[in-house]
Amino acid sequence: MAISFIKTDRGDLTLFFGGKTYNVAADHPNYDKIRDALKASDEAQLLKLIDIVTTVNKYTGKAVEISGGVVYYKGNPMHNVVAERILQLMQEGFPFQPVVNFLENVMQNPSSRAVNELYTFLMNQKLPITEDGYFLAYKRVQDNWKDFYSGRIDNSIGKVVTMERNLVNDNFREGCSYGLHVGAIEYVRGYCSGGHIVICKVNPADVVSVPEDCNFTKLRTCRYEVLSEYVGDLNEALYSANGSQANRYEDGDSYEDGQVHSYSKDDLDDDDDDYFDDDDDCFDDDDDIGF
Repeated sequence: MAISFIKTDRGDLTLFFGGKTYNVAADHPNYDKIRDALKASDEAQLLKLIDIVTTVNKYTGKAVEISGGVVYYKGNPMHNVVAERILQLMQEGFPFQPVVNFLENVMQNPSSRAVNELYTFLMNQKLPITEDGYFLAYKRVQDNWKDFYSGRIDNSIGKVVTMERNLVNDNFREGCSYGLHVGAIEYVRGYCSGGHIVICKVNPADVVSVPEDCNFTKLRTCRYEVLSEYVGDLNEALYSANGSQANRYEDGDSYEDGQVHSYSKDDLDDDDDDYFDDDDDCFDDDDDIGF
């Protein structure tokens, strides 16, 4: 017997079976598989797919633990941004290992305050991570690739810029102070004008503070690498270690033994998609000081 459901304009599903109601958002990492199970009226499979904890455990290979709605890594509770990134990588078909690499780098940061500020920065600015566990951000430099403040630091493509960590201001309440600065694209677009915008790669372990004066859109670090010149916003959840497109798993595969592969929303042909047409009846089948 067909399972009754409601589908909203944006694709969210409300399913009715077994005397219960289940809500499935359009961005659920198992969305395509849930559609398949719904068409097959497979209640047992639907229950497995809807359970996000089980889905995440299969994806992570139990590298992380979920208890009481909190994500734990090596017994340490993680910020909500980690859970969001896990789900985003799952949804976009990327592997999980980059999250492990990122968490390992985060745990090398000696300042718990810097770590918490970094999570706030990444959560608000939606900046991507890399396969080796770093993250990417933006920076504006002069036409000669030197920084705007001192005019001395070379930010040419491929350069690694460093300074002693203890010389970087770690007080987030002081907006204009010493350190190497990178930021979100909104901050960089409003900082000076002309020159070049470059993509920088930052190790979470090197983050020192995230000033509050610019709504947490910039941060201070003691090291970054200049990967490339800006040609467009960083819209992917994951990039390779050199800043290029990261590889996704092949379409049509599935989570097995702690590994996950992506699934394509194009797997269904037009006739199958008609089952989910929208017209179905609801129950039918600021300035820096520093560098």
